[in-house]
Amino acid sequence: MSKDEQEQIKKLEKIKDNWQKKRLFYKNELVKFDDTGKRFELQQEIDSYEEKIEEITQEIESLRQKKLQKNKYIWQRISQEMENIPIQDKPIEEVFVTNKKTEPVVTSQWHDSVILWLSKLTQEGGQQEDWEIVTADNAIDRFSRRDISPKEARALAVFFLQYLAEEPSLKDETVDLVLKTAIKNLNEYDGRTSKPNTQMDKAFHKVMQSCFAKQCHHQLLQGYIQTTGEIRRTIGSIFLYTIATNSEVLNTENANRKLNPLLEQLTTADLVEERVEAGLRLVEEFFRPHIYNTHVRIDFLSNELLHRVINTLLAVAKANTGENNAIASTAIWALGWLTNSRFCDNYTAYTFTEAELDFLRQFATNKEQDVFGRSWSVSLLSVCTSEKPVFAQAEWIHEWAIIADGGKPQKQLPDPKPLDRPEDKVVLEYLISSDLPKEAKRRVAIALGRIGYFINKMVEPLLQIFQDNTFVSDKRDEALVYLVFTGGSQVISALINGINSPKDHSDQYGLPERCFLALIGMGDVDALRQQLERGKENQIDINGLAYALAGVVNPKGRRVLEFIKHNHRQKEIRDAAANALSRSAQWNYNNAKQVSPNYSSNNEDRFLAQQGHNIHKLKAKDSTGRWAYYFVYVEPRKEQAFLNVLESDQGVNLEDYGKVVGSCYGEQPDDQLLAFLKEKYGFSV
Repeated sequence: MSKDEQEQIKKLEKIKDNWQKKRLFYKNELVKFDDTGKRFELQQEIDSYEEKIEEITQEIESLRQKKLQKNKYIWQRISQEMENIPIQDKPIEEVFVTNKKTEPVVTSQWHDSVILWLSKLTQEGGQQEDWEIVTADNAIDRFSRRDISPKEARALAVFFLQYLAEEPSLKDETVDLVLKTAIKNLNEYDGRTSKPNTQMDKAFHKVMQSCFAKQCHHQLLQGYIQTTGEIRRTIGSIFLYTIATNSEVLNTENANRKLNPLLEQLTTADLVEERVEAGLRLVEEFFRPHIYNTHVRIDFLSNELLHRVINTLLAVAKANTGENNAIASTAIWALGWLTNSRFCDNYTAYTFTEAELDFLRQFATNKEQDVFGRSWSVSLLSVCTSEKPVFAQAEWIHEWAIIADGGKPQKQLPDPKPLDRPEDKVVLEYLISSDLPKEAKRRVAIALGRIGYFINKMVEPLLQIFQDNTFVSDKRDEALVYLVFTGGSQVISALINGINSPKDHSDQYGLPERCFLALIGMGDVDALRQQLERGKENQIDINGLAYALAGVVNPKGRRVLEFIKHNHRQKEIRDAAANALSRSAQWNYNNAKQVSPNYSSNNEDRFLAQQGHNIHKLKAKDSTGRWAYYFVYVEPRKEQAFLNVLESDQGVNLEDYGKVVGSCYGEQPDDQLLAFLKEKYGFSV
């Protein structure tokens, strides 16, 4: 019904009410008079108003029937639309679009059509005489509670959330229903990155810019508190989108001003909601610097403030268990981002006492605690040490590339050095064997790898990380390194399948190449021989396989090459074996102390081509005092030290931090250098 028609009914109702009052007035006057003439005159007035009231009642009823018919028609149209919701799989934008991840959404035509019909439903359903009228509240309530497939439920939840962002006139309970339904339909791709990616992420973000922001804030906070496990992380991440501001990133100057009020609220607020929100805001403060630099270290806090932050977070985690475990989990989550435990490097800004480490162990194994917080405490244990975690002990994949290029023998690869953490080993072995959900087991497997203990139960969680293209490259590389050190037939099979997988042009990570280098790093003679004898299927580098066989500790590798050299039917494979045996003799002659000076760098070049995010460009004076422009591959584990030394006045040897991939004299890169970088590595500068 149109707004004009609604106004007309209201106007007629007002006129009718006035006439009824006048009729009542004349009836009251009638009893006061005995005079027949006067009574006749009053009765005529009464009869006149009764006729008018009857006429206007019929007019109002006619308009109401018209209103009801229109409402019924609109309701039928919406019901028809809801009977068969057209769903399409929409690619998830940003980081997931190249990974071919999709999410179910309603088609744009259906979306626009239903929005239009919902807007036509009257919002005035509260009056008793309008009990037959269907409102937008009624429609949302009915269709939100239907028994439909998970795919339809997800798409419909996003749709109603998007409708909410348009600020329709709805009851508070309807708004809460839409928000709760959306939270119920979150999935593993929501809240995965530093900004909204899925349609659900974006819809929540828009609602937080609407008149329903306060209710959205409340429902997300309640959802975070009332849930457990990985869904708590998802809700927490979406909540962080909604509270994120454009304010300055945490730094030395603003740290006290930003952190002290949150620490105060975390420890003294009366309501659980207030304390959890303070904890989440601390997570946001410690997380935001990593948006701009993945490997940034929050080591700029004053010693007094750093101790206060860590002591407060640990004290809060200790004091809040049971029903309040959301507070404890949030404190551990904040501590995890403070120490950058998601990425592999030891945290040295603060030395955790044995009692504090023991608490983290107890927290990780406490089944009364939320598994989300427990898994973050596992990550904390893996970096809170003075020793370098295994992944940070060498540039492992780069080392494998040098082996594949014949730069040095495979047996000269550095060995991983296990950390002296027997108590952590016991805890992590217990957890990897327990019934933790897969997300938590992944963190446990990574933690075991970091401290240098490799067991078969790690393989499946590590493969899940390595083979999942929604994980960032550094995380997949770390999982791959630990798979190589764990070894075994399952790992070899997964690597061979990866090497021989079909070419995928959207694969920016380079899965087949990574699997090839990992097989080189493992040095398993039988697996290397099998791949070498298959020849150049899928463009595999047979020379790299032969170099690996020539350089392994096991003398069987060279015996295999001797056999292939004399007996294989394909000449190119016989030549590869002969070339590798010749390179082996050269290694022995040089006593294999250094990388061979004239080795081909094909595999190393391919590796570096995938490391554009780790290439730094800078202008500096060389040892002769001339200006030069450099492009330097900086090993991730050395990036912060590299940035620190650049900010100082001291001289720097660039090769101490990685590899110079290109340089020229001058204060800008010249055309020759730019062409070289484009041709060799695919870099467009």
